[in-house]
Amino acid sequence: MRHILRGEQRSGTAAPIGRAALVASAGGERGYADWTNPDHRLRRLLAEFIGVAGLMFILSGGAAILAKYGGHSLKPWESS
Repeated sequence: MRHILRGEQRSGTAAPIGRAALVASAGGERGYADWTNPDHRLRRLLAEFIGVAGLMFILSGGAAILAKYGGHSLKPWESS
């Protein structure tokens, strides 16, 4: 029997779908969000907060660089 994840066809069985496909590709129970567990929920929300804060920091830094160095300076009537 050859493995479908290596680009080979399986004989006689259907390809896994849904959760079974995720377990087959990622292995084990990794990648699941157990929102009913308070500890797991706190970790996920903390990770979400850190990710959003980091993204906002990077994007605001990019906006500041563009505002300072991008294009020509504004005329007095163009600002405000």
